[in-house]
Amino acid sequence: MCQLDFTQSVQNKCEPMNLRTNDKIRWPDLPGHEEDNELLGASMSFIDDTIVTCAPLWKNMIPLRNAKFVHAIGRCFNVDRNLKSNTTKQFKNSVFSAQYTAENSNELSFEVAQIGFSISNKKYEEDPKLHILLGAPGFFENKGGFLQYSATETTEQFFDSFTHKEFESDTQKQGIKQGSFMGYSITSGKLSDSDIDCPSVIVLGTPHFSSKDGIVGAVLVVCAEIRMTGKRLYVKKQFSGKQSGSGFGSSVAFDDINGDGLDDLLVGAPLQYNNVLDSGVVHIYYGDKNENVLLRISRKELQGHSEWGRFGTALQCIGDINKDGYNDVAISSPYEDNGKGSVYIYHGGPTELTFTQKIQAKDISADLFSFGWYISAAYDIDKNNYSDFLVGSYKSDIVTVLRTRPIIKLNNTVEISPSVIPLNSSELKCKDEQYRPCVTVKLCFSYSGFNVPPAIMVAYNISADTSRTTSVPSKPSRVHLSSNNEDFGSDNLVGKTIRVGKGSGSCVEYFAIVQAVDRKFFASLEEKLEIETTYGLSETPIIGEVQPILDNVPSRNSNSANFSTGCNGTCNPDLHIEATLDPIEIVVGVTSEVVLTVKVTNTGDQSHGTQINIDISNNTRYIGFSQPTNKITEPVDCRNIVEENNDTHVQCDLRNTLFQQQHSTFSVRFSVSRYLLIKENQNLGNFEQNIIFITMAETTSPDMDMSDNLRKLIASVKLHAHVELTGISKPDQLTISERKNNVLKFIHTYEIKNRGPSPLYNGFIEICLPVISDIGKNMMARGTIQIQEKYDGKRDNTGNSRSLNPLYNGSINICLPVISDIGKNMMARGTIQVFENSPRISWRVIRFLGEMMYKPERQLPTTSTTPQTQTFFSTSTLPARHTVNPSRKRRETSLRQTKEQQSKRTIKEISCRTVDPSKRAIIEIKIDLLEKDETDTFAVLVNISEDSLSFTKVSAIVYKSKGTVQSKNDNRQLIVAVNTSYEVPSEIFPREVRLESERVNIWIIVGGCVGGLLLLILVGICLWKCGFFKRKKKDHIQKWKRQSGYYAKRQSVRAGSTKSSNYKPVDW
Repeated sequence: MCQLDFTQSVQNKCEPMNLRTNDKIRWPDLPGHEEDNELLGASMSFIDDTIVTCAPLWKNMIPLRNAKFVHAIGRCFNVDRNLKSNTTKQFKNSVFSAQYTAENSNELSFEVAQIGFSISNKKYEEDPKLHILLGAPGFFENKGGFLQYSATETTEQFFDSFTHKEFESDTQKQGIKQGSFMGYSITSGKLSDSDIDCPSVIVLGTPHFSSKDGIVGAVLVVCAEIRMTGKRLYVKKQFSGKQSGSGFGSSVAFDDINGDGLDDLLVGAPLQYNNVLDSGVVHIYYGDKNENVLLRISRKELQGHSEWGRFGTALQCIGDINKDGYNDVAISSPYEDNGKGSVYIYHGGPTELTFTQKIQAKDISADLFSFGWYISAAYDIDKNNYSDFLVGSYKSDIVTVLRTRPIIKLNNTVEISPSVIPLNSSELKCKDEQYRPCVTVKLCFSYSGFNVPPAIMVAYNISADTSRTTSVPSKPSRVHLSSNNEDFGSDNLVGKTIRVGKGSGSCVEYFAIVQAVDRKFFASLEEKLEIETTYGLSETPIIGEVQPILDNVPSRNSNSANFSTGCNGTCNPDLHIEATLDPIEIVVGVTSEVVLTVKVTNTGDQSHGTQINIDISNNTRYIGFSQPTNKITEPVDCRNIVEENNDTHVQCDLRNTLFQQQHSTFSVRFSVSRYLLIKENQNLGNFEQNIIFITMAETTSPDMDMSDNLRKLIASVKLHAHVELTGISKPDQLTISERKNNVLKFIHTYEIKNRGPSPLYNGFIEICLPVISDIGKNMMARGTIQIQEKYDGKRDNTGNSRSLNPLYNGSINICLPVISDIGKNMMARGTIQVFENSPRISWRVIRFLGEMMYKPERQLPTTSTTPQTQTFFSTSTLPARHTVNPSRKRRETSLRQTKEQQSKRTIKEISCRTVDPSKRAIIEIKIDLLEKDETDTFAVLVNISEDSLSFTKVSAIVYKSKGTVQSKNDNRQLIVAVNTSYEVPSEIFPREVRLESERVNIWIIVGGCVGGLLLLILVGICLWKCGFFKRKKKDHIQKWKRQSGYYAKRQSVRAGSTKSSNYKPVDW
């Protein structure tokens, strides 16, 4: 026994109480004593100033029928309130022998009854004899039973025993089997049909009760009758467990927990589990006035959550500890938290139990283990009118006293004055030098409760503008708190205390003053100013006193006030937004930025906190904003907002209130560089084709018409590529060999240049090659054509190579004549080769002699009868330039002929224009990517069979390949070719240039001669008729010379000549 000192946490003033038996008769040959390992104190009850405690393993030292061992029948002791005296009586064998006879000679009936293993914590009948119920689970080979025990009875008949034999029903008798342990737990209470014959019912826990579902356990609610004709047990209700081995019935409590005047039954099943082993469950059965029901099963079970915790090992009704009119319950989980244990407190209520507190052993002492193995009945130990109880920890040999704290109901009010806050505080008590908006906040506290102290210290916190500071995302407070004597410089005061007297209450005042009357303040003008306080009792302990505790009413209170907005109640603005975009088409490489111009107009009430949000695509970036200087417009501030998911938008806030008919105009610039439009390593065929701008005008007040608050603008993104194609032949001229059985080798080098402004992607060039000559011979054979591809090496289901990228957009085709004018193959397909200087160029033959090698839709090939081989070349492996034949000089000399001869010379052209489509080969060249101002070249190796060429009636042949830019524009790319196609010529000459003579008709010669002769005769006659052949006389000539002065003129000429040359004139 211990004398409690509440100023000490550990009680050291404890002395052992010796509870001994006075029996002197014992068998001399048996070792030990009756008190050895008797488990004294295993059960205890305190009723009417009498403490009853039992030792269920107390042994009777007089063996029966010459047996050589003793039996644990059990014994109880009665101790007075002052712990000064105690009495005890033995449960004699003779009394039991007179009542019970073993069914067979080997069966024990009462010898190991273990009386007192459990004990009821309340009287069974209201009479002076102090009837208490004692469980005796060892009766009849552990079938079980119980005793009705009278502690004050002085005769030998101080108890009545009940076992399965007293059941009225044979079925019930047979249902109790060996090992059922009826009486493992025991209590009593009242049902709705209680009467004189059965004023109270007895609840018997039978945790090893067996059924078809296994050892599920059971609880029997019975009525015991003691009459002259004998004792009878009537079963009123029976409940079985839900899980085999759950220990259902190991603990029971029977009290009114919902305030309806009927006792309610709680049954512990500490080994029951759902998903957690041995977590434990407590089942609830509420008293019912329906005589056919009496106890109804609650839908809600109390569930343990700790593995091996065994929630429900002990449970006890501990009275109304919170003074709310409902009894409360304590339930233990002695093995949770690694065997330390915990006790859970549940408050009763009109509908269900409510969990309120968890008391853990580790919070009391590190030395506590199995805390909660035993929970005593409630008793006011410290005389404060609140029930207390004890908790046993058998592994630590420690009993913990848990005292109930008085419950205080603390009241608080928050007053804000004025309730509508003017924007000028010149007439207010809280005003400052700048007359900024402010309010006065008054906090008042009072309290009440049962048996509470006359005064308490209340600790409180006060926070201002909490509707903003606690929002997500949080916003800064607009006000700071101050008092008459101090400016706290903060919106949050923590750890303030005030002394509050019982019945009188106490108050304190603060001022909340707006710190900055700026655009941010006006933007939040319609947001309430909320003042919140949290409070509680001061934690300062008083030695030896149990500190009060607040009830379950939330210890938080708040109030709010509105700022004056200038409207009649709530402002209802009507915003209208207009937006334009310049430009609306973005050309990659040309357009660097776009400008979004926004105009917001208000046609309703004044708009506070006007904000324009611009949602943008992820392929553009905000640069800045500007406003016109030559127009009247309200100022704005714009900034880029990056959200948690890395999405961005532009937020533009008006600095001032936007009144009716006012507007704000501003322009926002966005970057649209290529590196934003087309991400790194992104295929140019997959970039976003549009940039989307969504502008939304918002205000803090409800807008009258939201239909005109949003505008969506879209700018399209395009690629513009100006492509130029040129080419040359190397060599430009060749002469056939003497035997005409060689191959003429030309390299047709094409150059493609992108003049921009955008990059060219997936471009294609088609090269056309004539295949059949004019004499009908193949210039090249199909079977040996080698296709050089820049693909991934994978093949489709036909065995043909497939392209890494889809074939779409622009392409360039190169046409090569293959058949000469004489119908012979000029080249074999296998000799067609393309040499590219860049890894981004790939090619393939798509048509040969009119046969499509690939579908015209630029899809992958479907069939192929000739195996395709891949050959990769580089510029270093180009074939050497064709050596000029030695006869070329002679050919050049022979070509220097007269104009008449050259005019008779003819040149034959073999090209894609002169040959039928069935006599061509088409090569497709693919260019993955060509940036602006970049140039790529590729060479087509043209191998022409000499025997496929005919120089009849011609002095030379010009073989031309043709490259064509295939312009197939899509909605992403526009290809503009500077020159759509280009032909590369190669001249071919025979070994010698000969002008062959032709046979002339003899009659043409004869006719020519006769005609010429006749013409000569005719001309002579005409001259003769004219006097051409007539000679004049000499005298006539001399006369003419004299008359004409011929001699004088001649003389003067000769004289001039003599003077200059000293030569004498000579007459002729």
